[in-house]
Amino acid sequence: MLPATLLGHAYSVKGLLFANLKRFDDAIESYQKALDTAGYDTPGDALNNMGLACAKKRDYDLAIKWYQKALDTPGYDMPSTALYNMGLAYANKRDYDRAIEYYQKALDTPGYETPGNALNNMGAAFDDKGEYDRAIESYQKTLDSSGYDKPGSAFNNLGLAYINKGEYDRAIEYFQNALDTPGYDMPGITLNNMGSAYAKKRDYDRAIEYYRKALDAPGYETLHSVLNNFANGLRQLGRFDEALDKVNQVLSEPDTDGQHERAQDIKRLIEEAMAGAKPTVAEEALAKTPLSKTSESPEQTMLTKLGRQEKGRKDKYDEYLVRDVPTRNDGFTCLRGWSSAVTLLEGG
Repeated sequence: MLPATLLGHAYSVKGLLFANLKRFDDAIESYQKALDTAGYDTPGDALNNMGLACAKKRDYDLAIKWYQKALDTPGYDMPSTALYNMGLAYANKRDYDRAIEYYQKALDTPGYETPGNALNNMGAAFDDKGEYDRAIESYQKTLDSSGYDKPGSAFNNLGLAYINKGEYDRAIEYFQNALDTPGYDMPGITLNNMGSAYAKKRDYDRAIEYYRKALDAPGYETLHSVLNNFANGLRQLGRFDEALDKVNQVLSEPDTDGQHERAQDIKRLIEEAMAGAKPTVAEEALAKTPLSKTSESPEQTMLTKLGRQEKGRKDKYDEYLVRDVPTRNDGFTCLRGWSSAVTLLEGG
């Protein structure tokens, strides 16, 4: 029989193998067996890995509890790792202030070996908060940090921040820097973002050029997002038949990256345009090119929530504005039962 210390490590290694196979419940069970083994001498590692497995299951509250237990473990020698992972969990919960707090704690930990990772993710949290200048500052620090081995990622994120600031030419410059970085392993994402920057400039021909390149990028996984972007660019150019081909391709395949709803929105806009109808602001917002799942502005989120209604998917503001009344005098209209904030909140 293995000595207790080796047995605990064997269970821990088995948990890592299960995690690599995406069998996260089995991984958690193995880590728990390691923790239950008398004499196991690195419980902090198992607790941290337990948190990682829970995070992969999107149970971020439970992940945070395990990370905290790792940090509370006497003798745990990798606190910066657990602090960084805690930041990631809070970011996934969209609690960006707490995420930034824990990234900073990781950076302040003596001996932290990968500060670039925390700085890059801190920039993403500032970007999601709408603090774009602070995001840019963090990404620049990422590029300046010693040992950071993913400069292409930081360049790409700088491009996103400049898009959010409305500085599209600067964004394109940084996306090109990312693409020119030797060994950059996410060219499809950046090519898609480059297309989005040109779409923001209303240069739809160039946007389509880059969406096409993104589709051809090896290993790029979110093809439906690009196809929707492609279709929306073609719609703006009045190339409706080609645009329909793209959205129909998305709708004919399994919804692997949650893009069917947006494809249906774009398809409806194409069909309305073919019939000579012009989209409302809210309808146009549904077709907007998203840069990523977490980069959507609060204003964009509000328009999306308001535009997607159960019956007929009709914008509620339009519904009130075009209601059948005999006269419309100048005056103040109160939407009875709606407080000033209700229309802006997510959820019910």
